[in-house]
Amino acid sequence: DGTWFDDGWEDGVPSYQEPFVTGTKPEYFRFLSQDTIETIFQVGATLGWNKDLGRTRLMLSIRYLLEAAWNKDLSPGKNKLYHYCGLEAAWSL
Repeated sequence: DGTWFDDGWEDGVPSYQEPFVTGTKPEYFRFLSQDTIETIFQVGATLGWNKDLGRTRLMLSIRYLLEAAWNKDLSPGKNKLYHYCGLEAAWSL
């Protein structure tokens, strides 16, 4: 399935390339040997503000995350750019 936990086998058959003996365990190692590898890059920032109001405190924060994905879902050339924003508010006693 291409995830971190993918061992490269489907019904006892190697799914990417013929197995080669590595001399280590697992006996047949295929990590990062697929023809197409999904690559994700993320960068983000958070800005926060706190204000004491008597015996209480008000907290506000805003978040932004930029995510770039190459070969999304293991599809060659399927490149995507995602933007995530978040707003958080809290009032504590």
